[in-house]
Amino acid sequence: MKLLRATLLLIAGLVTGCASVPDQLEGNYSEAFFPKQADEQSIGTSVRWGGTIIETMPEADQTCIEILAQRLGRNARPVSSDADLGRFLACRKGFIDPEIYVNGREVTVVGTIEAFRDGNVGEFNYSYPVVDAGAIELWPERVDVHYYGYGYHGYYGYGYPYWPYYRSPFYYGGYGPGFYHRY
Repeated sequence: MKLLRATLLLIAGLVTGCASVPDQLEGNYSEAFFPKQADEQSIGTSVRWGGTIIETMPEADQTCIEILAQRLGRNARPVSSDADLGRFLACRKGFIDPEIYVNGREVTVVGTIEAFRDGNVGEFNYSYPVVDAGAIELWPERVDVHYYGYGYHGYYGYGYPYWPYYRSPFYYGGYGPGFYHRY
């Protein structure tokens, strides 16, 4: 029984570990270069940065998205953390709807640093690296999954041999471990 559980966990780990990067985000990019480190010598550098949208600002001929940078996971999706990696602006020609690209959504951007733009964060003067975004991936919202216990519990919490659950991964004769996971 323990071998079966271990095998199932291994298979689940392998399947979830094979996350792939979306086609528009593929490429070789430095994983250690963040907006906070960018300076005037960085102009022209190709980057793949991601994070959480702070604000979407449509302008006359382009739309810029202010993004709080976060590290990227294996599939190039932002990973939540408290690390201060800086902020950046991702600008793209045309209109991007601010009702879809709303505050709090996760995005990953591929493009080149084209300039720096001065702005304010509260009362603080901030110099934003501006990325000419060739691709912007808006990630689906994360879903919280709650799962507590499983299997056949029988009367009074005792597990009875009940086919087809008996001697299967779904039978644990009582309240089994539960989990909470955010996708």
